[in-house]
Amino acid sequence: MGKLIFSTGSMLSYIINERYYGGIHYVWCSPKFDCHTNPPSSNPRLIMQNYLTDIKQMDKHSSIISQNRYGMKKGAEEMCSTGVISDNEKKI
Repeated sequence: MGKLIFSTGSMLSYIINERYYGGIHYVWCSPKFDCHTNPPSSNPRLIMQNYLTDIKQMDKHSSIISQNRYGMKKGAEEMCSTGVISDNEKKI
């Protein structure tokens, strides 16, 4: 039987990976959903909690959402430079 692992990310990241990157997802995973030995930035429960809090409060300056946007843009640039997606797809 396989080992259960946990990760937290945005739905938009998931959709982009499914649509443009052939369903391939690169994520950091933890063996526990609420792993107290991990730093807060690597604890899936705390990451999810931070996303939900910022979304509910409509935080226009959310650092976790800004980091997610940055990661998606950086990923799109890398995928474009390697020919996985076109320049037009990158701009979407």
